[in-house]
Amino acid sequence: MPEFTHLFNAGKMNKDLDERLVPQGEYRDALNLDLANSENGNSGSLQNVEGNLQLRGKEISDPCDGSEVWTDNYIDSLSNPVCIGSIRNPQTEQIYWFIAAQTTGTGKFGVSVIAEYDQNTNTIRPVLVDTKGILKFNPTYLITGINVIDKFLFWTDNQTEPKKINIEKFKI
Repeated sequence: MPEFTHLFNAGKMNKDLDERLVPQGEYRDALNLDLANSENGNSGSLQNVEGNLQLRGKEISDPCDGSEVWTDNYIDSLSNPVCIGSIRNPQTEQIYWFIAAQTTGTGKFGVSVIAEYDQNTNTIRPVLVDTKGILKFNPTYLITGINVIDKFLFWTDNQTEPKKINIEKFKI
């Protein structure tokens, strides 16, 4: 199958036409882009989303007092951890990961973790660690409906009822 290459001069997304019929200057789909929310006239324009940075093996500590918040291999020490959803909050420059992991020795997914990465301080903190199987995170049910509104994190996995937590109250 041939690959279609277009220059995006017009900057217009066209989901109505077949990809073979999309005019030059328009595009059908976009990855690693974010809608700019600025007050300097760029509102409504697309901007690149920065790439990933591997944090494995990095020291993870509380920026306020320097105490260790989460051991640097916590996620690695989970049994078969799988990221099943994520969202970036552009207002606070924080990324939230939803992680499902197997309960040690059972082979079943029973550990659910929500982790927060702060892009300003380059730190990772657990928001919530559920070892009782209450949240029931599972790689079969990806979390695609996620919103951060004020201090609240909302999500759904289309398996269980939608959930809401106060991020600040749940941080460990």
